[in-house]
Amino acid sequence: NIFQNNSNITLKNAIFTSQPFIGPRYSLLKIETGNVTANINLEGTTFQDIGPTDYNSFASADYGNIIGIRTGSNSVMNIDGGVTGVNFLRNHGLADQPGVVGLYAQNTINFLGKVNFEGNWTGDYGGAVADYDVAGSVMNFAGETSFINNHSSVFGGAIDSWGGAANITFNGSTLFSDNYVYGTTVNSPNYPEHVDDQHTRGGAINIGYLNPGASGVNLTFNGNTKFIGNYVIDPKNNFNALGGAVSAYG
Repeated sequence: NIFQNNSNITLKNAIFTSQPFIGPRYSLLKIETGNVTANINLEGTTFQDIGPTDYNSFASADYGNIIGIRTGSNSVMNIDGGVTGVNFLRNHGLADQPGVVGLYAQNTINFLGKVNFEGNWTGDYGGAVADYDVAGSVMNFAGETSFINNHSSVFGGAIDSWGGAANITFNGSTLFSDNYVYGTTVNSPNYPEHVDDQHTRGGAINIGYLNPGASGVNLTFNGNTKFIGNYVIDPKNNFNALGGAVSAYG
């Protein structure tokens, strides 16, 4: 939990994993105060198989399982994957907690260098990344970025932006491959207790849900971007599957 301004942390060529645990937990790397800048070098590092096991609990957590800024304003977290990259593999959240990254309030997360999100998932929104509904949040991806085979059961197989005039920008080569949303009503280890009265939306990305919805979100791609094999499925009665790649809602 980072409170000191201008903090510099280096965790290179490491592997982080976890013993099983039941409820949601705070981010492994977290800022929970305003006006703090943290520079975190994660080149060659992997976070894998981290997440709660009690899929019958709807305990909710508005923060990323691995990386998060939860409260305050004007804080910045710089995550540098370098040339080798940082990998987030098979991590998962519970209910409103995304699989890896959660950004809340008027704060900024910058991913510098290479980053790969693969096989992460959550019960509700944002299999890898969730950007919540407070105006002014900023998330930037500067280098090569991959989202592969991430999933959720409601919105945004890879990324969900709830609304609130958020800014998400990709400046490097970006790949969204085989991400999906599957709108089941049955709890299971891969689809824990979740919202089941919504249409499934955005196999790769969903933007908008709470006011002002999608009209308040700026989603920008400045580099070569590919969407390949992303999809949505909704087997629930009288519900539709919307936006195999991208859904704009509200």
